[in-house]
Amino acid sequence: ESEPESESEPESESEPEPEPVIKSNEKMFSPDNLDLQLIKEKMSFAKLLREREDVITEYSRYYKIKIALEYIENTLLVAVSDEFKGGKTIYGTIEGFGDQLAIRCPKSHNEKLESLKGGELIEFDAILTGYNIARKLFVFDANLEI
Repeated sequence: ESEPESESEPESESEPEPEPVIKSNEKMFSPDNLDLQLIKEKMSFAKLLREREDVITEYSRYYKIKIALEYIENTLLVAVSDEFKGGKTIYGTIEGFGDQLAIRCPKSHNEKLESLKGGELIEFDAILTGYNIARKLFVFDANLEI
């Protein structure tokens, strides 16, 4: 009688991890400062995609990020959640870390982002979501609220 229930359990174990849903009432802020140098070092030892995903998951929480804007592009990735389709990606650097960062912003931020100029300091609540190993680029998703 309990066999049909146990048949569905292995199926749920094999499902891929869901993409993080970013909602203001679900924010989990890090009590620690964001140490991108440490995360980058861990990424250099993570040779397999799964190992890199594990490092990202370990640090996947909201951080207050103050980024010096370099440029803004349209977000082009197909795998991005609906909130970010048609949005913009901000590229820039943060104090104390020389590598460029990318912060994907939802379409709802577009009007505000259009008024920004290179060199401006912008503050975001953003969650670490990826790392582009070829460009050595950390990718964050901005909070949906401005």
